[in-house]
Amino acid sequence: MARLQGLPAPTQQPKGKKKRSRACFFDLPGELRNRIYRLALLRKSDVYLAIKTKKLISAGVGYEGYSIKALQVGAGMPPILYASERLNAECRRIYFEENYFTFQDSSLCTRGIEAFRKFLDRSINNVWRLGVHRRFYIGDLKTPFEVHFVAVITRPLNRILLCRPQNKKQPFPGIKSKMRGTDVEPCRCQVKRLAYDCHSGTRTNGLDLFDFIEKYVALVRSTAVNEYITICPKCDSVMRT
Repeated sequence: MARLQGLPAPTQQPKGKKKRSRACFFDLPGELRNRIYRLALLRKSDVYLAIKTKKLISAGVGYEGYSIKALQVGAGMPPILYASERLNAECRRIYFEENYFTFQDSSLCTRGIEAFRKFLDRSINNVWRLGVHRRFYIGDLKTPFEVHFVAVITRPLNRILLCRPQNKKQPFPGIKSKMRGTDVEPCRCQVKRLAYDCHSGTRTNGLDLFDFIEKYVALVRSTAVNEYITICPKCDSVMRT
């Protein structure tokens, strides 16, 4: 059949050649993707948790929704966590399970703990280390008193053990009238015993860690019977009961 005049000749595709599809990040092997995730997400030092209360109040956002903006993780959440749903699904386990998270004054409360629980979601069972770093003042001391420990799950013992910084000097008033206060301050013996008793079954997991943190917060927020700070004769640490 003769070709109509004025129309271009049809181009013929060479046989045997298929159009190559473009490769993307998810075409990489899983082991290589996990290595990239660890390079992007793992921190060399502790990741401190802090609630951004002022911004939440000004924006009219309540804690009930537990928005990702409600809890500030260090300098902010890594962008890779919310770049796409698939990226988040693949790398959130590495970020939440392999980093070292520490509650500080603003987040060491019921709201902060619940917000972090929400972020962890199903990864909560695999968390094996949580830190606490809080400050409080005794009397009119200008230097705050610091409490810093790390709760770690030890598999051979299947218990929660506490690790504390060594050789850290703490301020202490020399006048008895400066030692007054209203809240309970447990000594190291009490906190150690509280952590050791928090285990739900045959295998201690992240839920037990959060149970311990919640019980510790409830203890230090309770009202003390005695108003004076004393020294525990067993562990040589300050206490108010």
